[in-house]
Amino acid sequence: MSWLTLGLILGLLLWVLAPVLTPFVIGAVMAYALEPAVAWLVRKRVPRLLAAIGVEVVVLLAIVSVVFLIVPIISNQIPLLREQIPLMLDRLNTTVPPWLAQWGIQLSIDTSSTKALLLKFLNANLEEWVRTALSSARLGGSILMTVIGTLVL
Repeated sequence: MSWLTLGLILGLLLWVLAPVLTPFVIGAVMAYALEPAVAWLVRKRVPRLLAAIGVEVVVLLAIVSVVFLIVPIISNQIPLLREQIPLMLDRLNTTVPPWLAQWGIQLSIDTSSTKALLLKFLNANLEEWVRTALSSARLGGSILMTVIGTLVL
């Protein structure tokens, strides 16, 4: 009984301290993942501090570059997806139930309500939300400072 209580208290403590512990966990994962690159640079006679900072900057630039490449592509593809959803659901409804009927599983897909739900989600100006989030991220210096602080940790 005491082990169960101790486990519950520890779980509650981790849940409460999650916002504080998150940067340390991210820092530990990054240190584990980037250590081989830093060690390689150290073997090439680059000072360890300079190697660590250089590797972090390169990884951060790579992440930012990927985000700036992917977001415009996704925002362009969402309208195309919106057009294809009814066709995909109709195709799903014509192929899956007969296939499952071979094994004795009777299934009927309500395509009209599924279409309405998916189109409602995609019509909720998802592109606008992504653009707003990115502009907020660009304007908000606090996010940048949090990322830099996490990388330093």
